[in-house]
Amino acid sequence: MGHRIERSGGQMVRVTYFGEVGFGERTEAIQSAASLMAQAGCHQLLVDFSNARVFEEGQTARADYLARMIVAPWPDHTRIAPLNAPQSALFPGQIGGAVRGIEVRGFFVEREAIDWLVGIAPTRDQSAPSALG
Repeated sequence: MGHRIERSGGQMVRVTYFGEVGFGERTEAIQSAASLMAQAGCHQLLVDFSNARVFEEGQTARADYLARMIVAPWPDHTRIAPLNAPQSALFPGQIGGAVRGIEVRGFFVEREAIDWLVGIAPTRDQSAPSALG
């Protein structure tokens, strides 16, 4: 279980999860990433689940994650691109993003996620299905 947070380029922060990852780990990572983004003036967050195995910890942990995501110190105009996130991990982030006014869109192809984060129109739709329509 773990995560790594790093600044990737000018306006982007990357969270990489590895091993077993639950809401506790995700809550810690999202709070740290939001703080780093606010301090550095970054607006794009790539959240990579490619090497993680997501597990559910129950409704209380999910509610805590949502609450902390909503109140985290996100900069204005933040975009979040979860990469290779299972639907069970993607959906709570999309809900929290919708409440906070943050764009959250899941992807399966890293280049497409980065292009979306920086505002480059995709040449083909490689994004994960959105639970929000």
